[in-house]
Amino acid sequence: APLHLRFADGALEVRRLELSGEGTDLAVAGTAALLGDGALDLTVRGSADLRALSVVSTELRGRGSARVEVAVSGTRAVPVVDGTLDVEGAGVRLRGFPHGVEDVRGRVLFSGHAAHFSGVTGTVGGGPVELEGQAAYARGRLTSFDVQATGRAIALRYPEGLRSVLDADLRYFGDGTQQWLTGKVAVKDAVWTRRYDVASELLASAGPAVEAANLGGGVRYDVKVDAPGTVKIDNNLATLQARADLTLQGSYDAPVVLGRVEIDRGRVYFQGNTYTVRRGTIDFTNPQKIDPLFDVEAETRVQSYNVTLKVNGTLERVYPTLSSDPPLSTVGILGLLAGLEESQVEVAQQVQGHVDKLAGQGAATLAAGKLSEQMGLEKGAARLGLNRFSIDPNFLRGEGAPSTARMTLGKRITPDLNVVYSQDLTGSEERLVAVEYTLSDRLSVLLTQSQTSGYGFDLRLRRQAR
Repeated sequence: APLHLRFADGALEVRRLELSGEGTDLAVAGTAALLGDGALDLTVRGSADLRALSVVSTELRGRGSARVEVAVSGTRAVPVVDGTLDVEGAGVRLRGFPHGVEDVRGRVLFSGHAAHFSGVTGTVGGGPVELEGQAAYARGRLTSFDVQATGRAIALRYPEGLRSVLDADLRYFGDGTQQWLTGKVAVKDAVWTRRYDVASELLASAGPAVEAANLGGGVRYDVKVDAPGTVKIDNNLATLQARADLTLQGSYDAPVVLGRVEIDRGRVYFQGNTYTVRRGTIDFTNPQKIDPLFDVEAETRVQSYNVTLKVNGTLERVYPTLSSDPPLSTVGILGLLAGLEESQVEVAQQVQGHVDKLAGQGAATLAAGKLSEQMGLEKGAARLGLNRFSIDPNFLRGEGAPSTARMTLGKRITPDLNVVYSQDLTGSEERLVAVEYTLSDRLSVLLTQSQTSGYGFDLRLRRQAR
């Protein structure tokens, strides 16, 4: 690049200095004192590459170039900048967010140690946005900034699987170490279309919830999200319409959601059955992590039965309740949902009836082992149509500890549905019913009911050793 410098009286005179590179073509002229405090008197004209924004803030990414015309005075330690920067068709993106501001047009005015801009326009996701704000700098570094953005009809595809159109009024401010994004977002339309592998998602949900990050560094959120009946889910699991009143907090790496989602109407598809959602809410109340508390009621028609499923709990603990009209036991309902014909469901009901009858009438005899002596366990299982029939005496060690005995009966109703009933044959007569439904060769669902612990719901994953 052309260079013409002159040293005189302890000062550097820049008669001609041209800096050229990809997206940059600048001409510098003036004087810079080499002694004392290093007084400056320089002018800079030309075009500059906006990728240099990453030097000002690591959270920003620039694209394109800008027309620069500034005068630099002051000293080397405390430079003072006055002038203008004009942008035509440039782009700016915030780190970690896939959508940036495109086709940026406007002027930035430099005055001393600050920069101001208003009426700067651009587009985000095809929708128009307008920016205004200011920034302060010292010793060549950004010390603070405050930018307000207004956008309308912004079409986003973020996160993966979500398409949305929204209006936004946001404020982005902070300094070189800590930034905040605040404001309001009105969701005009949103559709969640991501498909799910049920087994994989259930296993993934068993992992630890993500805690919110500490306040030391990065962008922090405080954004109000309003979706008055405009959120839809349309995938292989459900077709739903919902409304949401949420607040996004936390950080990009560890977001936190507070508020409520209400399901207005919809259908859920699972294991070949279509459930109509009667009501549903999802509440986010934990300020430390995303930990939804949900309460959903859905209904389906299976043959001549109306089956109602109520589910409440969190991602870490689910509490399902099944009922039907006409009424069936839990075993009968699970058999019905698993694809049994009504005649087979009646057999399952009879099996549970036999179990209840035995439990009520034969505890003392079974505890003494008389049934085994009189008819044999194999005959007992055959007579009841059971796959498993056993009496297991257990003697608790320790002085004065009472002995116990437990009767266990099992029936495999279908290749995928297994029912086990177990009762303590001593004075406590504690009963346990377990229903296991196999989803795949690696995953099964276990529903249990006991007198002491109530209902339980577990997922079982079988791993093959290699």
